[in-house]
Amino acid sequence: MYFKKSGNQIIKSELLEKHLVLIEKLMIHGKEMISTPYWSSDNRIVATVLVPVVKDGGVVGVLGTDLDLYHFQQHFYDNESLGRAYVTIIS
Repeated sequence: MYFKKSGNQIIKSELLEKHLVLIEKLMIHGKEMISTPYWSSDNRIVATVLVPVVKDGGVVGVLGTDLDLYHFQQHFYDNESLGRAYVTIIS
């Protein structure tokens, strides 16, 4: 399950199959992961970023977020003094 904010409310939802596959890989490898970009159910192009929560040397959970790539790129466009910018995400 995951939680998301909608307005002033926190909504609890079930994970999508693509998220479950990423979490399984993270649990096996024990290191951060960034998915390939994909279209979300609300028609945004996103990448999922996952980080393991480690306790006593073992992974006990996963912290993650979906990064809206258009808004991420727009942030650099709006804040870059040179005008247009290219954004590269490297794990």
